[in-house]
Amino acid sequence: MKLIHRFDTKTKLYVEDAFLPPDVKTNPDDPDVYTLPTNATDIQPVGFHTPKWSGKKWVEDDKAAALALAQEAAMSQLNDEYQTALNGGVTYSGITFQSDKASMDNMNETLTAVSNGWVLPAGFAWVAADNSLHPADLVFLQGLASEFANNKAAAFAAFQASKISVRKATTKAAVLKIVPITSTVI
Repeated sequence: MKLIHRFDTKTKLYVEDAFLPPDVKTNPDDPDVYTLPTNATDIQPVGFHTPKWSGKKWVEDDKAAALALAQEAAMSQLNDEYQTALNGGVTYSGITFQSDKASMDNMNETLTAVSNGWVLPAGFAWVAADNSLHPADLVFLQGLASEFANNKAAAFAAFQASKISVRKATTKAAVLKIVPITSTVI
């Protein structure tokens, strides 16, 4: 089997490495010479960010490389913004509470214990983001848990919509309109 490197017939951009199936006809005079598909070469694309087939050799596609770098930077920034939204706290009853994983785990454990028969002790309080204590009964905890869920759902929906838009963008400029990159990478 022979390793080949496929490219898109329209854009000429590298697609994937593949092996020619064993039944591909070879040159009868030289069994090491293969008839390659029209969208493939046996020349390996090495050292390129976005290889493009020129018809004779691989070259760098500067526009595609710029798009790929912008998309990569945008995805990284979107992920950072998503984590900030998840961990940035939620406001419930006019009070800001932490919404990081540990806080949400504590809430889930508390509500699970209550649903299994544990009774909140007298004077039970939940700690706010500023470390002040706030009296918390079951209704309050359920409302705060709902606010955690609403925050998470809204952050996820925005994150997914932005990721889809970035992936669909066809130019670096289009990516930058979706996500104004704050990184100096691109």
